[in-house]
Amino acid sequence: MTSDKVYAGDTESATGKEITISDGNPFAGRKAGGGTRDQIFGTTVYGSGYPGQEDVHGVAGRDFPFFYWPVVWTPAAFNMPGRPSLPAYIHLADEEYGPPSNDSRPGGPLTTIFLPSLDSTTRTSFRLISDNYTITTLLPTLRNNCASHLSMFTDIHPKAFDNSFPIPKPEDVVQYYRGSSIALCLDGYNNTQVLMRPREVDDATFPLRTDIALMSCLNSTIGSSAPLVGDRVNAAPSRLWTDDPMSGMGVSLIFVGVWWFFAML
Repeated sequence: MTSDKVYAGDTESATGKEITISDGNPFAGRKAGGGTRDQIFGTTVYGSGYPGQEDVHGVAGRDFPFFYWPVVWTPAAFNMPGRPSLPAYIHLADEEYGPPSNDSRPGGPLTTIFLPSLDSTTRTSFRLISDNYTITTLLPTLRNNCASHLSMFTDIHPKAFDNSFPIPKPEDVVQYYRGSSIALCLDGYNNTQVLMRPREVDDATFPLRTDIALMSCLNSTIGSSAPLVGDRVNAAPSRLWTDDPMSGMGVSLIFVGVWWFFAML
């Protein structure tokens, strides 16, 4: 789906100069920032969407090119009889980034929205997962841009993603974005190839009669409108920014949602 890149506004919007997280802070020594909007697209692989690291699986120990933390898939809701267990590269992420409900996550706890197709004959439904700020920011744009494809008879509103129900699942993901911090899922996709490491076969085909027009619209809208720290087109509101006295690198604006990167002395 990465071939459907359609950008609005400033396609070179960036998250600012790459910095190193200072000692004494969570994830000290890792890099943060530097990602640009034209690098936002990943693949179906958990751990994609990291600039220049297209073939890497998993998110453990990774840097934060877009500042946002990757989504997490906890194993409890998915390790059911008759279903493959989540491989370590997927389920160990919650040990590092906390559960989906972790409110110290930049942008807030993980949230999901249900996005059904207007064409009921396709029986197509998508679900989008990301932090609460990203979901609530994207929702009006998705409704506007994809109005001709989305069912307006469904009350589309964010709800907590707590892994308590086995939809969506890692094998439902059709696209990761922004350092795997956003996941677009298709109900019934069942791409169990992503549960292998390394991947040995190509992705599964989409279910019959999948609404490709809706998928393309959602994909391009997420790519062009997902909030980026430092983005002049679609960034966090000004109240979420502050001066950073610790970077020593001339970085004047830092997203308060990642305050833990730069705890005051």
